[in-house]
Amino acid sequence: MNANTNSGSPSGPPGSVVDPVDWESRYQAGDSPWDEGFAAPSLTEFLTRRQILGEVLVPGSGPGHEVRSLAEIGAKVTGLDLSPTAIALARYYPRIREEQYLQGNLFALPDSWDGRFDWVVEHTCFCAIPPVARSDYVQAITRSLKPGGHYFAIFYMNPAAPSGPPH
Repeated sequence: MNANTNSGSPSGPPGSVVDPVDWESRYQAGDSPWDEGFAAPSLTEFLTRRQILGEVLVPGSGPGHEVRSLAEIGAKVTGLDLSPTAIALARYYPRIREEQYLQGNLFALPDSWDGRFDWVVEHTCFCAIPPVARSDYVQAITRSLKPGGHYFAIFYMNPAAPSGPPH
């Protein structure tokens, strides 16, 4: 699947909302200070207390650290990112189990993903999109979850932090 309609337009028709961040250029330049080389500690700690199983979507998956952590415990995980370079980085790591990485746009998911996922697990994807697109984010996440599905999110409390997301 390649659902990337326009990496600079996260919402609606191309040009309706312009994301000030060119994620592909950032990954190409190696300018990804948010990537610490491992899954978010809060996810790792959560997984010691609770299992995340079934089919899982990780939007804004970047190099896939969270994807691999979830695959390791037995989830069937799909990492989704706008950046082809981020997806290439994720695919560089050895496969754990059934995880897959797809380049695409969360705001242009195929209809076949409606109600598909048991869980959505995200690490600062919401914080990285322009605030004007957040209602579209909520709709995309809600659409992708099965009825009774679960949402686990990790947000930055201070988006002005040097390594934090832009919004």
